[in-house]
Amino acid sequence: MKAQLVPPMTSTEAGLFVPHIEDMGQEEESKLLWAKALFEQRDFEGALEQCHDAFRLNPESAETHYFIALIHAEANEDALAESACKQALEYSSDMAQALLLLGRLYNRRGEYTAALKYYKRAASFMRDDPLILHLMADVLRHTQQPREAIKAYLKATKMEREQYSSFLQLAELQFTLKNVKAAAKALTNATEYKTTCSTYLLMGKIAVVDGRYKQALECFYQAIDISPYSFDAHLQAGLVLIKMNQPLLAMGQFRICLSFDANSITAHHYLGEVYRMVGKSRQAEQEFRRCVAIDSDYSPDALESSG
Repeated sequence: MKAQLVPPMTSTEAGLFVPHIEDMGQEEESKLLWAKALFEQRDFEGALEQCHDAFRLNPESAETHYFIALIHAEANEDALAESACKQALEYSSDMAQALLLLGRLYNRRGEYTAALKYYKRAASFMRDDPLILHLMADVLRHTQQPREAIKAYLKATKMEREQYSSFLQLAELQFTLKNVKAAAKALTNATEYKTTCSTYLLMGKIAVVDGRYKQALECFYQAIDISPYSFDAHLQAGLVLIKMNQPLLAMGQFRICLSFDANSITAHHYLGEVYRMVGKSRQAEQEFRRCVAIDSDYSPDALESSG
């Protein structure tokens, strides 16, 4: 089996990969436990071999089909994972973990309607699990249902207080909807458990809305300290430096952005704006022309209004 590793899973996704071994014969259980050990060592071929041995002992084992699905999912072989998951559900239709995995498979393919359907089915068997609500909320965001997503995030955080990801996603969604006070409240709850580049970025953006530019800049610099290669952190620092009338410092931030992405229209545009501020009209026009060369539909007004 050729294993093509998927990108690192989020903490919520990782929580799906927990096989449950119940009501089995001793030999079958032993083989699945050995398969789990090999799986955790990322020996997918060895884990599959143990699963197939268990499968020969009991071909109607939902747990074995499910674990085979896990291995294929982690090896980025979604079609095989989906097939094994559906076989598991044939023998155990209320297997919430298999429903969750199917939801995850559809979600990462961008088939959000199908993903939501499986998450909802899983939730009907695991009503007290905040993970399912968080996953449902993520899908609702993708399908442009922000109000429903907010309800799901809030319910997840009420079920279990220590929900950093749910609080952060809730804060970002509220900020997108311009509910700045609600965003700040959710962000405060998130930072009780963890401070990351993302939390400092959102803190800074909220401070900008409130006109607290010095505090915003400090937040963006803290984000850069945590993640020096964060394009967004350098961009936001540059934007607030413009508001603070510090064009030369802003210029440095936008140049760093372009070192990460030479074709960033946003960075070229604002670098042009800074050149204009300091009276270098020729260099400013060069940056604006680069924007047009990258995208003929470039519109300065649309870009600035979206920011």
